[in-house]
Amino acid sequence: MLHAAVAIECERPSTVEQFVAKIGNQKVREGFMSIAEQLIQEGEQRGLEKGRQEARSMAEQLIREGEQRGLEKGRQEARSMAEQLTQESEQRGLERGRLEGRIQLCQQLLGLSMMSSQELRSKESSELEELLGDLKGRLRQWVK
Repeated sequence: MLHAAVAIECERPSTVEQFVAKIGNQKVREGFMSIAEQLIQEGEQRGLEKGRQEARSMAEQLIREGEQRGLEKGRQEARSMAEQLTQESEQRGLERGRLEGRIQLCQQLLGLSMMSSQELRSKESSELEELLGDLKGRLRQWVK
């Protein structure tokens, strides 16, 4: 009967109050209300804990989704950076190859022994540019 009364209270609080009002004995009525209040508090506590568990579960899910989005964004940024670095490396390699080729061409035109590709690769770009400048100066002198 008590469970039925509590179930009714959950649905319609005024019905429980009407039910309790019909109890003639004051002590029984007070005891019933005390038990009902304890059950209500226990129900509230269980509901609160269940709500907290659901909130934690939702928070964990949101965190996982955020991590996944962050991971994907990081991957996209890494791909973009890799593509950019690849393009820059290709451009530098192309420029370096042209520089080495110009040096060898100038050496050939001047009748000098050509430096090997390996020897040219071992030098810094600034050294190669300086060498090319010297060779161009010699070619200008030779053409005059």
